Amino acid sequence: MTHRESAIPASCDGTSQLAIGFGIVDAATGSRYLGVEVLNCSDAPVTLSEPPTFATETLDGVEIDVEWEASPGSASAPTIGPNESATIELSWQSNGRCERGAQVLEVTIAGASGRVEDCLQLGNDPGWDDPATASDAYGTDPTTASWRYPAN
Repeated sequence: MTHRESAIPASCDGTSQLAIGFGIVDAATGSRYLGVEVLNCSDAPVTLSEPPTFATETLDGVEIDVEWEASPGSASAPTIGPNESATIELSWQSNGRCERGAQVLEVTIAGASGRVEDCLQLGNDPGWDDPATASDAYGTDPTTASWRYPAN
C-alpha cells in the first residue's frame, strides 16, 4: 500500500449531523501526522464534548492495539457552528513500513464515524510474537499515538 496523495474532505452528502474527512499522512523524521476534519452538517452548534475514539486494523481486518492519548496542551473541546468544521490532529511514531501494523483507521466522535485506508505506519505487526521487543528504526514504541484539538 502506498500513501494517499490527496485529502478526503468531509461531506454533508447523506447526513444532517456530523461528517468526517481526512487529510494526507504527513511525515517528518520518524513521526507521522494526520488531520481529521469534523464538519457540522446540522442547523445548530455542536460541542465535541466527548473525546474521539479510534479503531485500527490491517487490511485483512486484524485489530491493531494502539493506545490513543490526548496530547498535553490540547485545546478544550471545540464548538462547531452550522456548516463549520474543526480539526483533530493525530500523531504517532512510524513503525518503518506500510505493511507493518494498521492500514485502516476509523475515527468516531459525537456519533459520526469516518474510515480511511492508507500507508499509516502505525502500530506493531500483528505477526510479531513479542511486540515488547519490536521497535521501529528510531527506537520508539510505535503502539502509542496522540490526538489533540489545536488552539484556534
